[in-house]
Amino acid sequence: MDSQREIERRKLEEFDKRHSLYSRLIYNPYLVHDGEQCLYKTARLTATGAFVGAYASMIDLTLYKGTPLTNMLALGKFVKWTFPVASMGAAYGSTICLASHLRGNKSDELNHAFGGAMLGAVIGAKTQNLQLGCLMAIGLGIICSIIKHGTINDWWKGSLTLDAPSERPLWFYKTAFMTTRPQPMDTGKEATH
Repeated sequence: MDSQREIERRKLEEFDKRHSLYSRLIYNPYLVHDGEQCLYKTARLTATGAFVGAYASMIDLTLYKGTPLTNMLALGKFVKWTFPVASMGAAYGSTICLASHLRGNKSDELNHAFGGAMLGAVIGAKTQNLQLGCLMAIGLGIICSIIKHGTINDWWKGSLTLDAPSERPLWFYKTAFMTTRPQPMDTGKEATH
């Protein structure tokens, strides 16, 4: 079992090296055991939430029409989106770890159902709407547990594993406009065609 976990961890490290910008911005909590690296997981999910919230606030500021935009109004819109979404990530990550430790270090779908329910509760608290919070808690709990179940049972085998031979980034190939086949760049390894 530990050897399988080490293999998966090496695959994740290789994936992080290959897709470093994506791995620095967005964190996938489904690929790590629920009881491991709790502070790291919570911090990364908080940072991911802050990134998504900042992106949403930039979209809101870009599409804002109305009175002239002042610095304080822009800061208020930034805070309106960034902090609640960052707290959603923190609530999700910490609830997954807490549920895993309370249940005896189990890594299964129920932990993520609790995390999704807490995520829906934070959404309900932000909008100050009890009905929306309850519906989001139920819906996100079901969605998060289905995603964890699919990760456990390899439903997304082609997308999360690195065994597929076609997993090369687009920039691996040189652009050759006069040939019919792309030529691999000089990386030390021969590409299989």
